[in-house]
Amino acid sequence: MRNRTPALKGRSGAMERTVTVWGKPHAVSIKQASRTAFTAFGEFQGETLLARGHSASAALAAWSASAKSRASKRA
Repeated sequence: MRNRTPALKGRSGAMERTVTVWGKPHAVSIKQASRTAFTAFGEFQGETLLARGHSASAALAAWSASAKSRASKRA
């Protein structure tokens, strides 16, 4: 079995992406914990939200869904 290195392993910091929730942009960071484990985290309405996924895009989608859910609960 060949040893595979994750795409972000060894890099300092995290990837930064902008996610638009209800028309407002939010900065979201993504860290890769292992080959198939990603965590997205960012501020939304004064709280830090965390979401996990098997890919960076899945973690971002989960973060966005969590933010939309929180926004609808507060409305």
